[in-house]
Amino acid sequence: MTRTDATVLLDRLRKSSGDLAEASSETLRHVSAVCAKLGVRTTLNLGVADGERVAFACYSAEGPGNFLYYVEDEDTSPEAVVVASERLEEMRGGGKCWSGTCF
Repeated sequence: MTRTDATVLLDRLRKSSGDLAEASSETLRHVSAVCAKLGVRTTLNLGVADGERVAFACYSAEGPGNFLYYVEDEDTSPEAVVVASERLEEMRGGGKCWSGTCF
């Protein structure tokens, strides 16, 4: 995310009374519209958290091809989830494979 994207997101958060999902969706719409108008390719992974909730989105104006993956390991980190733009096959140092899911 660029500084400009972050500014748009913060503006949308204020306008949506802090609704992360709505602000994220509005940010994607705005960035996509601006890029379309300028004839610029649009691909964006967006993640935002407020300490209680998180919202993630991936967007590409050219269709599918941009992915976000999440992994969780109830044995070692029961309250944690990792979200990344690349598939995470192994935990560093532990050697245990996590099952990654694309969304």
